[in-house]
Amino acid sequence: MRPGLLETRFYAAYGIPAFAYGPGLLTVSHGPNEFVPIPNIAQCVAIYALTAVGRLPTKVSAVRPFSEPHGSPKVKSSAKLPQENKSQMKVFIVEDAPQTRQELVELFAAEKSFEVVGQAGSVHEALTGIEATGPEAVTLDISLPDGSGIEVLKHIRKRGWDLCVVVLTGNPYEGLRAKCQQLGAVAVLDKFNGLAQTVRALLDARPGPETT
Repeated sequence: MRPGLLETRFYAAYGIPAFAYGPGLLTVSHGPNEFVPIPNIAQCVAIYALTAVGRLPTKVSAVRPFSEPHGSPKVKSSAKLPQENKSQMKVFIVEDAPQTRQELVELFAAEKSFEVVGQAGSVHEALTGIEATGPEAVTLDISLPDGSGIEVLKHIRKRGWDLCVVVLTGNPYEGLRAKCQQLGAVAVLDKFNGLAQTVRALLDARPGPETT
């Protein structure tokens, strides 16, 4: 960009910043208002680039080379920006088998109603992780390396945490089912054949919106 003084005034009339300078070294002034420091020229180029799209005309007329100046184009759209799904149920997974744990993660990831906030593979990790993440629901394996999922259920009940707990076990016999439900579990499922039922069990147990 190297406009003369007349061109500079033309750009100024349309609200486009511009500087004029003559031939030769920029350290030499060639006329009134012609000398401009190099940093100012660089600044002008940057401003020009940012404003040209919204300022310069888009149509050329044989009678009048430029159309009237106009403001920056406004884009109207009915599309809304994606927002965080505040209705997602936060789930903590307690499972010591890596493959089963990954299957549960993928199961919940495929559902928009859930967000996995933590995972644990032992009783100790479960108690620490649940307290740290504050989930709304827990999938709980019964057989863990350092104890039983029953201990986790007892701790949840003792602390008064209001959680939807689905117990997953490879041996869902009636006595175990009754014990877990007595301690507050909403469902006891066969971990080898009932993983797909976990989502439905949590959704069914989730409290609905309060009405007045």
